[in-house]
Amino acid sequence: MGIVYRGASSVAKAGNGGATDTITIGWPSVSANDTMLLIIDPVVHKGLAFGSPAGFSNPNTSAGLTGGSFIAAYSKTWLGTEAGTLAINFAGTVLNTDLTAIGMSFSGIDTTTPYDTGGAGTGTTNTSLTATGVTTARNNELIVASYLYTNASAFTPPAGMVLRMSVAGPANYTMAVCTSIKATAGATGNLVATIGSTSVYAWTVQAFNPQIVGAPFWTNFLLSSEVDA
Repeated sequence: MGIVYRGASSVAKAGNGGATDTITIGWPSVSANDTMLLIIDPVVHKGLAFGSPAGFSNPNTSAGLTGGSFIAAYSKTWLGTEAGTLAINFAGTVLNTDLTAIGMSFSGIDTTTPYDTGGAGTGTTNTSLTATGVTTARNNELIVASYLYTNASAFTPPAGMVLRMSVAGPANYTMAVCTSIKATAGATGNLVATIGSTSVYAWTVQAFNPQIVGAPFWTNFLLSSEVDA
């Protein structure tokens, strides 16, 4: 069946001006053994620190843009016993903060080794947002490209990708997340999105392995059986 997109959700809020802050995101449709992706954009004007949200791993985190904003991407396998919401805690000097998060769920990702490869980076002012591509190890991997830019202009995903969600935060930063399936293993090439007005930008790219389905028992039987001449 392959990897299947199940849904997305988002949250955006202005910071409270204090030394700590929290945003809470509600998960989209999800079942046990689905993979949850979490992309976070904290726009900060002073120092900020936060660790991987509880249960999440495989972070791909960009460097900071002007003003301190960056983008971070995480994933976890859903066990089926978690709460329907996740609180993301921030600590530092969050005097003027725009906190945004997008959550997505997928079925069909390998639960033993879900994450293959990824990367993150930033770019200078442009209307073309170029994310460096990755090289996948398996056929039919899920590619997730996330972009952060500093205005609310229209976003067009890279060729062959589907825009899953775009969110403009209170400070007018926009975060957009796109996906595609790479049918054959190998290099994706750079993933270039476009926006309506020039901006500096940050990006992350992640590749996730599909679940390996074992061969039917009768196939193994035939392969291991002797055939009379």
